[in-house]
Amino acid sequence: QDTRLVVQNALLFAAQWDSPFTAESTQQEDFTLAGGKTVKADLMHDTRSIPHATGKGWAAVRLAYASGEDGRDSDLALDVVLPDAGTLPSAMDAGTWAEASKALDKAQAKEVRLALPKLDLTSYPKELLEFVQEQGLKTAGLDKIAPLLELTQVVQQVRLILDEEGTVAAALSEAKVGIGAAPGQEPPPEPITFTVDHPYVLRLRDLTSGTALLEAAVMDPTVKEIGDPA
Repeated sequence: QDTRLVVQNALLFAAQWDSPFTAESTQQEDFTLAGGKTVKADLMHDTRSIPHATGKGWAAVRLAYASGEDGRDSDLALDVVLPDAGTLPSAMDAGTWAEASKALDKAQAKEVRLALPKLDLTSYPKELLEFVQEQGLKTAGLDKIAPLLELTQVVQQVRLILDEEGTVAAALSEAKVGIGAAPGQEPPPEPITFTVDHPYVLRLRDLTSGTALLEAAVMDPTVKEIGDPA
């Protein structure tokens, strides 16, 4: 009865990879969880020429999405940031992920032997009011919208699918108010191995603006649902 206004923001993203993985290359392999336990995860495999960068405690690659119907190159990409083995994403500095994306902006393409987990993840609604307050958002005094308004609830729910064909990502936030040839005869360099077999971070980015549309720390790619259903 006290609710006077509800504001929603929805994000829906669906795109194919510029170079899809093949289903035949997907294999179940060990993925090491935070506590050291291993689970069997479906890892997609391919060797491709993609941007690759490294930094203090991490390595990263960028996967491109297919061009649009108008033939223009996609301005969207997925950055995959892998902390060193034994380091959890939560232990890294908060600016690590943006730093990795900036490094990939400048990185040249290299031959990378890639192994990336498939995902099909749904989160239950998560309350974010305390988080946004910690970021400095004032929840009272919204008089420019209407008198005596106060932000009383902020909830977000996410769906993320990542497979051989591409990516589907959807997020609903609701606020309640009350390749080149080698020169000469030299053999090509050995591909860089980038195996995502422990907790990592995904950043779905708009390369034109540099905005991260969705960011996720994946602790266990075999989990289908996260959060409290209640």
